[in-house]
Amino acid sequence: MSYRICSFNVLRSVRGDDKDRKFFDFIKKLIYKERIDIFAFQEATNINFIESVLRNISSYFSHWNGGALHNSNLAFVWNSNRVEECSRRHEPRIFSDYRSDTRMFREPAYGRFRPVDFKLNCEFRLINIHIKHGGDDSAESINTRKLECDLAKGVIYQTIDKPSTGKDGSFNRVFTVVLGDYNLDCDTCNTRGPENIRTFQDEKTTLKKDGPGYKNSYDHFSYDIKNNGTVPRNPPSRIDAVKDYFQDDFTLYRKEVSDHVPVKLEIF
Repeated sequence: MSYRICSFNVLRSVRGDDKDRKFFDFIKKLIYKERIDIFAFQEATNINFIESVLRNISSYFSHWNGGALHNSNLAFVWNSNRVEECSRRHEPRIFSDYRSDTRMFREPAYGRFRPVDFKLNCEFRLINIHIKHGGDDSAESINTRKLECDLAKGVIYQTIDKPSTGKDGSFNRVFTVVLGDYNLDCDTCNTRGPENIRTFQDEKTTLKKDGPGYKNSYDHFSYDIKNNGTVPRNPPSRIDAVKDYFQDDFTLYRKEVSDHVPVKLEIF
């Protein structure tokens, strides 16, 4: 009965059906073997990317839904047999409705999902982020990343994490989570934002440029441990995709898939 959410920086979203067959096969395997119900993508810049994903998995999984978000590299796709997008427009959107003089370079994508296969009075509010890297590790770039992490875990989280109402939420229990590419490690993220909004998943997820192996842990999940610490069934974790799906061939994985591996969160 649990639900699995996968966050994945795809690196390149210009994907052709034939030349990128290994990539789409990989997405199918994640759905089947990892039992993923919702994908949150980063770097999905090309407007046709989500359409290509849905078209390529439809022969195996015809019940998936999703769509590109205008002027954003963030997107969701989901298993509509298991969850539905339950906002008023029934589709994710770019979230900019927070009060702050400082703004994120890429405003988050916001999706609200609730189970449809079991009548559970709950919804998952997903805040998909891609914090601006800055191109180097200078003090200025790192400080910008920290400020964006403050926004995502602070005012943005607090604005979204409100009790549901009968008009649009049927008094559902709300589980809000930030997820995505933070471009910061867990320890640094946990010095930012409210103390009760903790960041998890500290295994390395980005590939080295000059050889096999991993370099950084940038892909995480953050949620309120005071109110929702018992919601995740298992701790957030890395999907060791290079080992499990590409026989430890880092060069092939980087060429065909991405310079990140996915991370997942299982809830309920």
